[in-house]
Amino acid sequence: MKQESIILTIFLSMLLINTSYARRVVDASCPLKQYDDMTLDKAREIVWQHTQSSPVKDSVGYHNYIHINSLLEFIDTVVEQIRRLGDRGLLLYDIDKIQTLARVATYFHDTGVYIPVDGKCCSKGHEEKSKAIVEAYLDVLGLSKIELEAIQLMIDFTKLKVDEDFKGEAELVDEIIKTIEAQERLSNRAIGYIKNLMPGLDLTNEKDLKLLHDALIFSKVVAIGDIYGYSENYPSQIPGL
Repeated sequence: MKQESIILTIFLSMLLINTSYARRVVDASCPLKQYDDMTLDKAREIVWQHTQSSPVKDSVGYHNYIHINSLLEFIDTVVEQIRRLGDRGLLLYDIDKIQTLARVATYFHDTGVYIPVDGKCCSKGHEEKSKAIVEAYLDVLGLSKIELEAIQLMIDFTKLKVDEDFKGEAELVDEIIKTIEAQERLSNRAIGYIKNLMPGLDLTNEKDLKLLHDALIFSKVVAIGDIYGYSENYPSQIPGL
């Protein structure tokens, strides 16, 4: 096992053993955006305690609560626009569920930065650590395995840059979205891509396919919000989704 994997395992074990996140009340000073939802309350609490208990928190710059709140605002703005447009906007099969899962993904997407590596915060490859952290709290958050994979997919997309290197993958993602909407057969290339993204997905299950559809759309939403980073610029990005 690699040293970083050992550090991550120990760090997660310490958090799970020493802190009962499901029963604790978040410090009133917690600045993370709050929602009237039990799952989101738990996610917010876990992430705040995780970041504040990290021995490298003082060396973390951009990946802080201000960035998380800004990205949450973007997600909520996009959802508001979709609801306002109704049938004229993006098709989402379960807008309430995907908004909740996107919010969970946003809370957790930079938690890996707070895992110490050689006494410093982790920037490179922190997304994989973030995915492992949210998975460790699967039961506490009350998520299903497939919902977890949707969240991890959205975290995974924050690695990407909206440039020429992403163009081919973006086109495949759009192909999958349109194929699901048309209820047509997915290409072998699309199936291979999906199995890599969400291995627990049942491609014969309509409910799973609809979740994949919504998760792919909101993976793009989260990626764009994560890249641009300033809420005053978000409205100009929405039409490009």
